[in-house]
Amino acid sequence: MMRLERFINKLQGKSQGGPIALHRYKVIYFPVPKVACSSLIKFCANLLGIKEGPNTNIHEIYFPSIKLENISKYEDYCKFGFVRNPWDRLVSCYSNKIKNDADLTNKHYVNGVSRGFSKYGSFKAGMPFEDFVAIIKDWPDETSDPHFRSQYTFLADKDGELITNFVGQFESLSSDFANICKSSGMPDENLPHLKKSTHDSYRNYYTNELIDIVGQRYSKDIELFDYSF
Repeated sequence: MMRLERFINKLQGKSQGGPIALHRYKVIYFPVPKVACSSLIKFCANLLGIKEGPNTNIHEIYFPSIKLENISKYEDYCKFGFVRNPWDRLVSCYSNKIKNDADLTNKHYVNGVSRGFSKYGSFKAGMPFEDFVAIIKDWPDETSDPHFRSQYTFLADKDGELITNFVGQFESLSSDFANICKSSGMPDENLPHLKKSTHDSYRNYYTNELIDIVGQRYSKDIELFDYSF
């Protein structure tokens, strides 16, 4: 298992999926999957004048990025990310990555399972949420897919301490994002609403036992970002 320092350095040294630099506004955005990530990345692309190709989606574009070892050079930048209630985020992940149709195979899915998840060999189309949780609960962040990895790992330095000086919440996305725009001088406009979730309230997926299991799996997120079920 990788040490946390090596793991986080590996994550944030990438130019695709890592922190996005908006130097004109002295802003660095730290994407966290399943937390309005597509919408926020699209906003960054619009500011940078980056266009998607006909066969390319927003997550396949390379952006100007900052490596973790160089982050100290940007002390005067606004470094922000967004987080989400971990119980809600996991339901969103399940609903998006696990489909009922086992015959669904295309660019994004293999036999009804997200291509990124199919490599694990544990996820199945139509699997109940409780079975999904049973797999997730024992998977360490070091080898977890980004969509179910703990959120703090996207916002932390090599010692596991938060780098960001502003952490907004998905539950107050509009107002928190407006505050970021106001303080940084970025244009205050509505975020493009991409990949909106269509599942029922996350609370409907949980038993008391599942609440506790997910609470333990994401205990650091819950503590750092002050969430409760």
